[in-house]
Amino acid sequence: MDAPVDRLAAYQVSTQTALDLLALATLWFVVVPPWHYAPDVRGIAWAIRIALSVVYGIDLAIRSILAGRPVHYVLGSTDKARSAPS
Repeated sequence: MDAPVDRLAAYQVSTQTALDLLALATLWFVVVPPWHYAPDVRGIAWAIRIALSVVYGIDLAIRSILAGRPVHYVLGSTDKARSAPS
Protein backbone atom coordinates (compact mmCIF):
# COMPACT_ATOMS: atom_id res chain seq x y z
CA MET A 1 0.00 0.00 0.00
CA ASP A 2 1.14 3.50 -0.65
CA ALA A 3 1.22 6.35 1.88
CA PRO A 4 -2.10 8.11 0.98
CA VAL A 5 -4.04 4.85 1.26
CA ASP A 6 -2.42 4.07 4.63
CA ARG A 7 -3.26 7.54 5.97
CA LEU A 8 -6.83 7.28 4.70
CA ALA A 9 -7.29 3.83 6.23
CA ALA A 10 -5.91 5.03 9.57
CA TYR A 11 -8.24 8.05 9.52
CA GLN A 12 -11.26 5.89 8.68
CA VAL A 13 -10.49 3.48 11.51
CA SER A 14 -10.03 6.29 14.01
CA THR A 15 -13.26 8.13 13.11
CA GLN A 16 -15.65 5.35 12.13
CA THR A 17 -17.13 4.65 15.56
CA ALA A 18 -17.60 8.32 16.48
CA LEU A 19 -19.26 9.17 13.15
CA ASP A 20 -21.45 6.06 13.31
CA LEU A 21 -22.64 6.97 16.82
CA LEU A 22 -23.30 10.55 15.74
CA ALA A 23 -25.35 9.30 12.80
CA LEU A 24 -27.31 6.91 15.01
CA ALA A 25 -27.96 9.51 17.71
CA THR A 26 -29.18 12.10 15.21
CA LEU A 27 -31.05 9.83 12.82
CA TRP A 28 -34.40 11.28 13.89
CA PHE A 29 -33.39 14.80 12.80
CA VAL A 30 -32.39 13.53 9.37
CA VAL A 31 -35.41 11.30 8.73
CA VAL A 32 -38.14 13.69 9.89
CA PRO A 33 -38.37 16.85 7.77
CA PRO A 34 -37.93 20.06 9.80
CA TRP A 35 -41.36 21.40 8.78
CA HIS A 36 -42.99 18.47 10.67
CA TYR A 37 -41.75 19.86 13.99
CA ALA A 38 -43.65 22.40 16.03
CA PRO A 39 -42.87 26.00 15.01
CA ASP A 40 -40.96 26.72 18.23
CA VAL A 41 -38.63 23.73 17.66
CA ARG A 42 -38.27 24.07 13.89
CA GLY A 43 -35.25 26.38 14.12
CA ILE A 44 -33.43 23.93 16.36
CA ALA A 45 -34.14 21.08 13.94
CA TRP A 46 -32.76 23.12 11.03
CA ALA A 47 -29.66 24.04 13.06
CA ILE A 48 -29.00 20.39 13.91
CA ARG A 49 -29.45 19.30 10.27
CA ILE A 50 -27.08 22.02 9.05
CA ALA A 51 -24.53 21.17 11.75
CA LEU A 52 -24.64 17.50 10.73
CA SER A 53 -24.09 18.46 7.10
CA VAL A 54 -21.08 20.54 8.13
CA VAL A 55 -19.61 17.68 10.20
CA TYR A 56 -19.99 15.13 7.40
CA GLY A 57 -18.83 17.64 4.79
CA ILE A 58 -15.63 18.23 6.76
CA ASP A 59 -15.18 14.47 7.09
CA LEU A 60 -15.60 14.04 3.32
CA ALA A 61 -13.08 16.83 2.67
CA ILE A 62 -10.52 15.24 5.00
CA ARG A 63 -11.01 11.78 3.47
CA SER A 64 -10.73 13.10 -0.07
CA ILE A 65 -7.51 14.96 0.74
CA LEU A 66 -6.02 11.91 2.45
CA ALA A 67 -6.97 9.75 -0.53
CA GLY A 68 -4.53 11.69 -2.68
CA ARG A 69 -7.01 12.08 -5.54
CA PRO A 70 -9.81 14.21 -4.07
CA VAL A 71 -12.07 14.40 -7.12
CA HIS A 72 -11.88 10.68 -7.77
CA TYR A 73 -12.57 9.92 -4.11
CA VAL A 74 -15.62 12.19 -3.95
CA LEU A 75 -17.04 10.85 -7.20
CA GLY A 76 -16.33 7.29 -6.11
CA SER A 77 -14.44 6.40 -9.27
CA THR A 78 -11.11 4.75 -8.62
CA ASP A 79 -9.01 2.68 -10.95
CA LYS A 80 -9.29 -0.28 -8.57
CA ALA A 81 -13.10 -0.16 -8.66
CA ARG A 82 -13.16 -0.10 -12.45
CA SER A 83 -10.69 -2.94 -12.84
CA ALA A 84 -12.27 -5.19 -10.20
CA PRO A 85 -13.99 -8.28 -11.57
CA SER A 86 -17.76 -8.35 -11.21
